[in-house]
Amino acid sequence: MLMDDYTIFKRGHLRIGASHAPIYGMLPHAMREFMEVYPKIEISLEVDTAPRTVEKVKNREVEIGVISENGIRDKEVEVKRLFDDPLVVAMDKRHPLVDKETITLKDIQRYPLITHSSGSTKDSIDEWQHKNLIEVDPIMQSNSMSSLIETIRNSRFLSLLSSSAVNHPDIIAKPLPHAPAERHISIVYKSDRVIHPIMQDFISTIYRLY
Repeated sequence: MLMDDYTIFKRGHLRIGASHAPIYGMLPHAMREFMEVYPKIEISLEVDTAPRTVEKVKNREVEIGVISENGIRDKEVEVKRLFDDPLVVAMDKRHPLVDKETITLKDIQRYPLITHSSGSTKDSIDEWQHKNLIEVDPIMQSNSMSSLIETIRNSRFLSLLSSSAVNHPDIIAKPLPHAPAERHISIVYKSDRVIHPIMQDFISTIYRLY
């Protein structure tokens, strides 16, 4: 009956899970495009860390996830990568390092740092520290992307963020020296889930845009 309603009236419901990076990057645009074409589709959106979003996909709490990830090795989950999402050094556009062509590890250690407190971005930061045999002590940790962005504005603070999340006009992103393994913005869904037409149209909208 649900699919009949969708086929005839373009009505239905879609449960989406998302991690923080795509919420501050590409996902709102994709959702707007989808809702303009399918105004009678009701969307439920749950924002959480990437690992928790994957668990929600596996437990069928959400039908589809859009996350930043650096490798998912789980047979229960299908992963469709959209584009690269490297870890970057984020700073205010008036920061002393803005005009420096190449940021070094010593540069990062010279300024106060604020970072994610959980999720795949924190995992990548931990990997980066281990890989480079360094230890940075953040003066602040937060699970809120907006709080990280707002805190480094008009300041000398630095943050390590997903590239896709840095889209504020006052914030500049620089390549992270000796960056960790590749990261990606990806679509995830449960491997044994039937891709119903609503899911397929939403996925097609994302692919068309990105």
